Amino acid sequence: MTRTVQRQIGLSKAQQAFRNSKALYRGFVGGRGAGKTCVGAYDLIRRARPNRTYLVGSPTYTILDDTTLPTFRAVAEDLGVFKCIKKTPRPNIEIRTGKTTVATVRFRSMEDPDTARGPNLSGAWLDEASGMVRGAFDIVIGSLREAGEQGWLSATFTPQGLSHWTYEMFGTNRPNTEIFHSATRDNPYNHESFAATLAQTYTGAFAEQELEGKFVDEDESFAVLPATWVRAAMERWQEGPPPATPLSSLGVDVAYGGADRTVIARRYRHWFAPLLKYSGSQTPSGAAAAYFVRQSMGQEPTALINVDGIGYGAACCEALTQMHPRLQVMPVNFGAGCDCRDRTQLFTFLNIRAFAYWSLREALDPTSGMALALPPDRELEAELTAARWTAVGGVVRIERKEDIKKRIGRSPDCADAVALAVLLPGFGGEPLAPIRLSA
Repeated sequence: MTRTVQRQIGLSKAQQAFRNSKALYRGFVGGRGAGKTCVGAYDLIRRARPNRTYLVGSPTYTILDDTTLPTFRAVAEDLGVFKCIKKTPRPNIEIRTGKTTVATVRFRSMEDPDTARGPNLSGAWLDEASGMVRGAFDIVIGSLREAGEQGWLSATFTPQGLSHWTYEMFGTNRPNTEIFHSATRDNPYNHESFAATLAQTYTGAFAEQELEGKFVDEDESFAVLPATWVRAAMERWQEGPPPATPLSSLGVDVAYGGADRTVIARRYRHWFAPLLKYSGSQTPSGAAAAYFVRQSMGQEPTALINVDGIGYGAACCEALTQMHPRLQVMPVNFGAGCDCRDRTQLFTFLNIRAFAYWSLREALDPTSGMALALPPDRELEAELTAARWTAVGGVVRIERKEDIKKRIGRSPDCADAVALAVLLPGFGGEPLAPIRLSA
């Protein structure tokens, strides 16, 4: 027997379209105060089925306690379906789905996505999803299997740029996925001057993001690799390397187990082959990673192999040196100091990682004449365009890998592999150098 909803909640056009969507994964993207949390709560309540379990996730317990949980409870009470809340050990709300039936809604923080593992779910809602790492989405969708049925997932959030994982998952026309945009001004429950007041302070791309709910290109002024350059390199790409062009170098970023991946980038002069990506479980040892590297080289053992040689990569380097007498293996310590200069001789670099990314920047620069060609790869594009740079006293510093990981939701393993592949490390004491290609 279906429940009787005591009253409806007025929805904007975008909110109603979100509610009516039958897509497996749905994103509601809005500006500040666009009614994201309210429609997320309303949508889950209206979709809830008797004796089923649902999950609501927030980026932190502070946001959960201050916003998500009280909004959900208020909407449930307004609709007359709130039954009870149990707060031990974590908050669970029961909502009525009939005279004698209820659905259970579990509330969790996604600060550690692994805590979301466990119960099978019929549906999930991630509130303020852009404040979560990509792993939260990946883990939750693996639980959408209650009663042997495919569950659904909705996400409500303010966008955080084209390099964020939420754009990749909801903004790129993926199968079974729909996205709905709502501006701050579209919420009729805001004060009539609220959006206009914010517009007096928010300007440019920030206003498009925070008021219009749009995914925008971040300011490229301090992007190490401007998005326009990266996309131009991907548009130049064609199947297969140029005729009679041997394998020049490989960049190898190694991961053992976990969520990170081992990525191999193969460069044929100015042309990059599609990246080879292996899950951490596929490379549980240095020997396993070395096997994939050697396999990717085919009959060209003289190409340079530049491996991120600190930590996990060190064992890969050791295994490679034992495989073939002609292999040229260079362990690269991204954190080591570097006395190289950029092409203009104006900048030095904090470390080899900064030098490698800047070398890639110089190769992508339209004025370089190198015409670098990168494989069309959404993950690679997002990672390459994510890193930011600053220069203090003429020394270039690149944003830390850990900070990029927090912002885009995953480790930039693809970008690191490509950056490694553009280095021409010296053997016999010669200094590091970037690729220098003629027009």
